[in-house]
Amino acid sequence: MDEIGNAGAYFWRANDRKAPHNLYSSDEKLREGAAKLNYGNDVQVPQYTFYPETIAASGDGAEGTEPVEGVSGEPAEKVEIKFLLDSYVVDYQYDGSSNTYKRSVNGSPHVDLNDNVQLEAANVIVLGADHKVLDDVGRLAVNVEAGGEAMLFQRGEVITGQWARAAGDAIRFCEGRQGSAAGSGNDLFQHCAECAFF
Repeated sequence: MDEIGNAGAYFWRANDRKAPHNLYSSDEKLREGAAKLNYGNDVQVPQYTFYPETIAASGDGAEGTEPVEGVSGEPAEKVEIKFLLDSYVVDYQYDGSSNTYKRSVNGSPHVDLNDNVQLEAANVIVLGADHKVLDDVGRLAVNVEAGGEAMLFQRGEVITGQWARAAGDAIRFCEGRQGSAAGSGNDLFQHCAECAFF
């Protein structure tokens, strides 16, 4: 559904945050909008493959785990992403105690507005994607179909590869020609057009 084009009634904007980062919806509103727009009820949700937790927790075969073969990368304790604006820098700092990358914006922890906990992800996937500026406000169209260069950050390491998206499927990180599994935990996809990675 497109809040600007055909489904504005099923979204709302918070007055205490600056647009465009203040748009919200809910399960109930989205289902109501889907029914109104005659979207189907049955959906095939693509699945991701994850390493078992014991393997993802330790890449070196430590106590009760198997070594992870074919997924080791270069050390990467920190990821810093600069966007088109020099005043907006996102970084992820690896926390070995939780096996996650903690997100900050402009040097300050990026916290969830609901519980004040810093955002974190077990897998941070940075995707090189073509962007097109749509208007003078700076709205962007991001090409999430064509594929391109990618980097997977997990367990304090980075693996370079490509990303692809087949029709009806989710975005997949590929190392070589094979899709790669990630460590168990949540994923965070970060699109990047003109950043230093690519």
